Amino acid sequence: MRVPRPSRSQLGAGALVLAALSLGRVVTEWLPQGPSPVRPFERTTTVGHPAHLRYADVVVSRVDGGRQLSTTTEAMLSPDLWVTVEAEVTPTLDDTAFGWAELRDGRGRVVSLGTRNVLRCELTNPGIPGHCITAFEVSHDALPGARLVLGRSADDQRGDDEAVVDLGITRADVAHWRARTTPVELALPEEDAR
Repeated sequence: MRVPRPSRSQLGAGALVLAALSLGRVVTEWLPQGPSPVRPFERTTTVGHPAHLRYADVVVSRVDGGRQLSTTTEAMLSPDLWVTVEAEVTPTLDDTAFGWAELRDGRGRVVSLGTRNVLRCELTNPGIPGHCITAFEVSHDALPGARLVLGRSADDQRGDDEAVVDLGITRADVAHWRARTTPVELALPEEDAR
């Protein structure tokens, strides 16, 4: 019985299949592991210095803290501390406002937005600075080294630019805020609040 020999085109097709499988394995090994392989692009900065994002420039201008938080509509007392951050956001492409924020404390924990933690930003056109403010209720022991992270989308941060701002909080700041008896005044932007 005679076994037929494969033709050149069949050998070429087989070689292409093996090459594609090998390339697929190499690409798979290069991809990051975990649930979200596409990470955001973090643009790090400090208070008073701009973070240049793809869609806006961000400058944190003020960091404050205390046990009491006062807005135009309510006052809230914390069993620990409130930290507030004010920023100026100047869109560069489209009308832009931040829709997402988190506070990464000095111990690596993440404090997210919620019923008491807030982010409010004015929606402005390109080239026009807008006001943005956040307030987070936090544990005082991990505030030194804390960083604020701001992003555009509340739903999905993958593959987009984020501002990561070292807030420069020291132990002396924390001690001062814990001893403070007056509330932290928070002037929230009302129009186009997110």
